[in-house]
Amino acid sequence: MVVVGFSGASDSVPPLLWAAQEAARRGSTLTVLSAVSVQGVLTGPGGDQGMVAPEAAAAAEQALAEARATVADVEGLTMEGKVVFGSPAATLVDASADADLVVVGNRGRSELAAAVLGSVAYSVISHAQCPVVVVRGDGTRTLTSGSPVVVGVDGSHAGRRALEFAASTAARAKAPLVLLHAWEPDAGALAAGVDAWSTVVTEEGEDARRSSAEQELSAVTADLTARYPGLTVTTQAISQKPSKALAAASEDAALVVVGTRGRGGFAGLLLGSVSHGVIHEASCPVAGVR
Repeated sequence: MVVVGFSGASDSVPPLLWAAQEAARRGSTLTVLSAVSVQGVLTGPGGDQGMVAPEAAAAAEQALAEARATVADVEGLTMEGKVVFGSPAATLVDASADADLVVVGNRGRSELAAAVLGSVAYSVISHAQCPVVVVRGDGTRTLTSGSPVVVGVDGSHAGRRALEFAASTAARAKAPLVLLHAWEPDAGALAAGVDAWSTVVTEEGEDARRSSAEQELSAVTADLTARYPGLTVTTQAISQKPSKALAAASEDAALVVVGTRGRGGFAGLLLGSVSHGVIHEASCPVAGVR
């Protein structure tokens, strides 16, 4: 099941279309949620039973009707619409427990979420229990446009899950896959030339890191091409801050995939610095895989 929220606003159309196309590729049901916020729920006379304000319910149903019309031309798509009660972020996070993928737009619709977390997208990608795609950019760059899927490779558990998601997504869409391994340049690189010794140490360190990265990328490529026949895989090993390298790669990509790390407790619900930077700086849709 692919889940997406739809409010009827113009900025909720790109994530709806992206989600519809991906659901059709997967052969999955597209579940569209139309959220009625807590401001739209009134307390009943008994004080223990709520009722929905008629205008709020009507607006939610109208949004679902518009969603059905918007995705009507997506071939092979099965869509179901649901009116849900609560903030857009909370309802999407709840739905993620049973979903294979949640898709959100770049801007949040909830004032509370915007004030506390920055956006509905940031809240959902931080807390969802399944992969989340944040549709950034103008929403017109799709997985069938010939642009690649780019994934950051770092050997971590989160990175491996992101890699698997990226490979399966690219294979399903018949899109090329780019494996990008980036690392922070040695601090000495910033002072190269200060003296001969620091320059030699820096160059040796960079050479060693590049060699290690290329070996890892070669092994990953061999594994993926064996498991996904027909998948075109290219690699990049870059001495650059990972979030910057991935954001730069997003300029020509259809999708950038990053792993999100948890550190336990509430901190485990927050994004890592790389995923946070990519989500805010990318110019194409970004998938965060927990």
